[in-house]
Amino acid sequence: MSMRIKPVTFDDTALQRLEALTAKRKDGTLSAGEALDLKDLRVMKDEARNVERRAANAEKRRRHEDRDKYRLGGLAFDAGLRGWPDNLLTAGFAYLAGLSDREKAALLQRHANSNATAGAEAGSGSGTPAARAEG
Repeated sequence: MSMRIKPVTFDDTALQRLEALTAKRKDGTLSAGEALDLKDLRVMKDEARNVERRAANAEKRRRHEDRDKYRLGGLAFDAGLRGWPDNLLTAGFAYLAGLSDREKAALLQRHANSNATAGAEAGSGSGTPAARAEG
């Protein structure tokens, strides 16, 4: 979601004018026109604060998205997909995204079984390190 954020237009001059009008209001010497100016300046100050908050939120959102992208890229790298062409990676990711919950569970089970089999094969034949040390 891309949103254009207006530049903040509440500067030091506007802040000084707001402070001056607020002081006049406390003194009771504020004219009707100045009262409207005071209201406008308060609204402008609130809008500027909201624009700054939206910009900060947009930056945080971008950082979260970037973190997710780096995480996914790292997983692909760890899985040995470094040399794969982009179109094949995209197709593979689209395939994975389309899996049902049942298919995802079956895939995880197959992966767990293949890891267990690989671990057992690595330990067979020559025995465990402790058995080799005894023999």
